[in-house]
Amino acid sequence: MTLQSRLTDLADEFKSISDVIHHYKRVETSAPFGVWAEQYEENSFFANNGKIRQGVRVQLDYYTQTEFDETLDSLQGHFSSCGYEWNLDSVLYEDETNLIHYTWSLTVYDKEDEPVV
Repeated sequence: MTLQSRLTDLADEFKSISDVIHHYKRVETSAPFGVWAEQYEENSFFANNGKIRQGVRVQLDYYTQTEFDETLDSLQGHFSSCGYEWNLDSVLYEDETNLIHYTWSLTVYDKEDEPVV
């Protein structure tokens, strides 16, 4: 599976959970909204003198004014059901914007039966 197709699939997955989650930049003018981007760190597996599985690190930031926003459970349930390695890294209330800011880090792997291109 190519890196581009994996990232495109991930964008589609986020959109299926919430249509306010975008890649790289904020599109919505008010909360809730989310922004995700791949990070430099890579977790890969090697065998037979080559890369056999590539993991891409992703950071997702989600902003909401809703305490106990149901989208949080939808996101985390999706991470788990897809087999992503994930952590909820921080939850902050931002006084200046009156937003609750959640940050997750995820590692997304290609499927084991698909070659790394």
